[in-house]
Amino acid sequence: MLSTDREILLTTARSSAIRVATMNCRTVMRSQQVLPLFRSNLPILTSTIHVSGECMNNTEDTFVLSDEEPTWRRAQGVRRLPKRSTAGFILAMTFLFLEYVRPQDYVAALGSIRPGLILSVLLFSLWLTKGEKGYLKSPLVRVHLAFVALMVISVFYAANNHVAFVTTKGMLITLLAGVLPLMAFVDSHERLQKFIRLWVLFHVVAAVLGILNGGKGPGSFLGDENDLALALNIAIPYAFFMSKSPGNSRKERLLYLGATVVLVLGVIATMSRGGFVGLLIVTCGLIVFSENRLRNGLLLGFVGLIASLFASEQYVEEMKTINDPTESTAQKRIYYWGRAWEMFVDNPVLGVGANNFPYQIHEYEIRDPEYNIRHNKVNWGRAAHSAYFSLIAELGLTGAILFGLVIVKLSRMLRSISRFYSTLRPDKIETRHSEVILLSRAALVGLLGYLATGAFLSVLYYPHVWYLIAVAVILDRLVARHREQLRDEGALDSPGNRAGSAMVK
Repeated sequence: MLSTDREILLTTARSSAIRVATMNCRTVMRSQQVLPLFRSNLPILTSTIHVSGECMNNTEDTFVLSDEEPTWRRAQGVRRLPKRSTAGFILAMTFLFLEYVRPQDYVAALGSIRPGLILSVLLFSLWLTKGEKGYLKSPLVRVHLAFVALMVISVFYAANNHVAFVTTKGMLITLLAGVLPLMAFVDSHERLQKFIRLWVLFHVVAAVLGILNGGKGPGSFLGDENDLALALNIAIPYAFFMSKSPGNSRKERLLYLGATVVLVLGVIATMSRGGFVGLLIVTCGLIVFSENRLRNGLLLGFVGLIASLFASEQYVEEMKTINDPTESTAQKRIYYWGRAWEMFVDNPVLGVGANNFPYQIHEYEIRDPEYNIRHNKVNWGRAAHSAYFSLIAELGLTGAILFGLVIVKLSRMLRSISRFYSTLRPDKIETRHSEVILLSRAALVGLLGYLATGAFLSVLYYPHVWYLIAVAVILDRLVARHREQLRDEGALDSPGNRAGSAMVK
């Protein structure tokens, strides 16, 4: 009997390998009759079928992009799944460590060898040779690439093309060494968990450095108090929602909750009014996107109570000036926004070039009838103090449309994840799927924090929102894999699927 089954299995594998390759891994594991045969003939079958170690252990998903699978089914033979690059994942995490903790700014010897540049070259090379590239077809990624292309074009028409070039180079490094490698190498739920843990940890370290340094961050795009507050506001939702994950132990949940407190304290330490506004928006988002709003609202209130114990009287007085339009900083922002609007009116299609507002504002000041060269100083080198006014002034209506499409597509992709799982029965939602739901909500709230805080800061070219794109694509690929498994099982077409995500509270 076993010999006959063995011959049937081998004949089927050789003649229709594509059918075997697309078989659901769990179906194979559950088959008590096929499993011994499969293992005994593994050396023969590996010539046509790639079986990952994770699949054999049934512990995690390995990505199979849904848009590539029709090609596999049409193929005459089986195309092997690309090997997962451990080196690529490690280097990607190291790159994020250098980005957010910035030890090269503290250790001169490390900074002299320019580790960021070295990692950028290595990561891009690994992505070219070993990274998945199917996600480049995603409309969200394509709009991102179009936005970067516009920045490249702006180098040629910008008045200060050197600054435009340097800014565009930084954006390209973020794309080629940060965003694309993250999409390619965070290719399983296990790696997603590690990535989020490190992501939160790096921000906690930045928050601690900010607390110790009087509100200033490690450096670069985290050096200014306002900039540090923005980054911490984006990280807070990840720490908070992961403290609710059913896949984490009680100790891990408490650690994530403690990280949330530290991140909030870091925002308070910056004394940033824009950061405070962003923190309020993030807090509201955490409550709105939670399943149990009352319980999580009380928990966030407890976190806020702890944080308030460390807030100084100076911080409280500073926050009271938020609604004061006569305050000097507020007046300056309004003045810069007016100049940015004038710049946009003169250059409505393409703007004045990437990061060129600071180097064009003086031309709009000296042509003002009220300007007096003897009594007035020009604001050469001053930023617009708003991501939105920087956008319209520097990249025009074209840039505004592309950036708007990025935000819309990003938010839709994140919201579609929760909608998909809301149509499934609770027994179809596993622990790792609940974490995907939580992380999609965290990214969505982080996006709200960016949009709120960025209204008062020139952060258009900072990497935050672009890394959110990477997170969204990673989550979307995990969902695509789960959807394909459910389709193979026939679960998507079965009646009575619609139910809430009972595991996520």
